[in-house]
Amino acid sequence: MKLDRLVRLEKRLAGALDKKLHRPGVAADPLELVPMILDAVEERIQPLADGRRVFPYDRLSVRVCIEPGRLAAARTVFEHTPTLGDRIRERLKEARCSCDALEVTVKIAEGTPPEKWGGAPFHISGRTARARRPEPEAPDPGPPPVRIVVLAGAAGARGHLFQLERIQVGRMRRVEERIEGTARHNHVAFEDDGGDVNASVSRAHASIRWDAEARAWRVFDEGSAHGTRVLRSGKELAVPKQGSRGVTLRDRDEIEFGRARVRFLIEWPESPGKD
Repeated sequence: MKLDRLVRLEKRLAGALDKKLHRPGVAADPLELVPMILDAVEERIQPLADGRRVFPYDRLSVRVCIEPGRLAAARTVFEHTPTLGDRIRERLKEARCSCDALEVTVKIAEGTPPEKWGGAPFHISGRTARARRPEPEAPDPGPPPVRIVVLAGAAGARGHLFQLERIQVGRMRRVEERIEGTARHNHVAFEDDGGDVNASVSRAHASIRWDAEARAWRVFDEGSAHGTRVLRSGKELAVPKQGSRGVTLRDRDEIEFGRARVRFLIEWPESPGKD
């Protein structure tokens, strides 16, 4: 029998059950208890000011006391498909209440119901649904340190250590921009000494940027005259001009800025417990 047909049958039985429960010495059949339990659950629905209806629990516990000798029949009624939990959720859906996350626990025992149940053969209790607090996001550790070692050309010290999200590369430390009153600061600044290698580096040649989403470094050419290339495993990867997504860098890549060349080293933090 389909679940919706069972629900209709249970509602028809509810009235008869109510009368039967109040007749002394008459024990309720397990199947007859189902519509009474469903009605008791539906009574807990709460109206909202905007006209919507909500069920205030995310966990529901149903305890039932059965006449001795009828435990097996009760388990068949409450635990076989459709289970009592299935029927409760179906009743709430009919009442236009969202209950997809509702957990229902059913406990069946033989014997006389406790006095605190007020003479009813079952007891329903629920846990009030509370909005779950979102898990705090782990703080962004930021970019790992990188070391840039100059292999060809002169840029002050041979090695440069940075922990920045953007590292600018060019000729001269400070370059006046076209917009009046602004200047570009090159972190890796090749000397403006007239040498052929250094002269091939444009004043605003390239930048190396941290991609936080991909957790990767990328190199971008910013309109240089002699281009930017990545050398990896014997292959040469040309970096497109302005407006591109650049080229993703790997540890120990070599980068050419014109005829100047550097080695790019990523100093990833060691894993916990690593020697």
